[in-house]
Amino acid sequence: MKFPDTDDLAALWQNTKIGFIVLLVAFPPYVIVNHLFYDRPAVNLAIAADYWLPFNHTWILVYAMVYVFLFLPVFIVRDKFSFYYVAKGYLMVNFISVAIFIVMPARYPRPEILTQSEFLWWGTALNYLLDKPVNCFPSLHVANAFFASMIAYHYRPRVGIIAWFMAALVSISTLYMKQHFIADIVMGFGLSFAIYRLYFKRRAYLHGNQKPLPEYLSLGVLVIYLGFVVSMYVLFKAGVQLPLDKIVL
Repeated sequence: MKFPDTDDLAALWQNTKIGFIVLLVAFPPYVIVNHLFYDRPAVNLAIAADYWLPFNHTWILVYAMVYVFLFLPVFIVRDKFSFYYVAKGYLMVNFISVAIFIVMPARYPRPEILTQSEFLWWGTALNYLLDKPVNCFPSLHVANAFFASMIAYHYRPRVGIIAWFMAALVSISTLYMKQHFIADIVMGFGLSFAIYRLYFKRRAYLHGNQKPLPEYLSLGVLVIYLGFVVSMYVLFKAGVQLPLDKIVL
């Protein structure tokens, strides 16, 4: 395994900057709708199959994976213009989702947090505290995970297959964590697939060098994820207590 050369590092830096700009643009609308308008009347999209899987807080480790998993294209796409299309695709996924959240809010009633004396319960409480039980349909967890997987498969099929498997696990985790309905998962996947096929795929071939970054760089997502989990564990061991009374169920 060779170390990344100057061109590889330049592409990584370019992608990282664009990626953070996308976060700064896409995140605030989600937070505004989620935190300022969470008490609006909302629909319940549950069907019988939504109750087949019991609540299982240990799936928080998989559920939280998407917060770094969506950065996977940063470590794959080399061409600047193609990565612009990746960024615009993510913005489309998120802005269309927020528009649906506003027009048709969906709410998933969540189970009570029993304790925060165990790390995975603490992590579940943190997730519930930061993310109200609305903004369900479509699932951005699913949409972002599968969009990243499609981009990965586009350039690196072997990485893409693994990414599709991980995106499927993330989708299952949303059911175990009682964050999303099955309808949310279906819509999240459909939205990401439509934007990939109708917007990204037909444009990504139009510009520049299509040679992707070295395959081993994709492991950067795993490194970031492990760093994220360790940092959360440090906060937990430091005794950070979460205001459970502020959690909206």
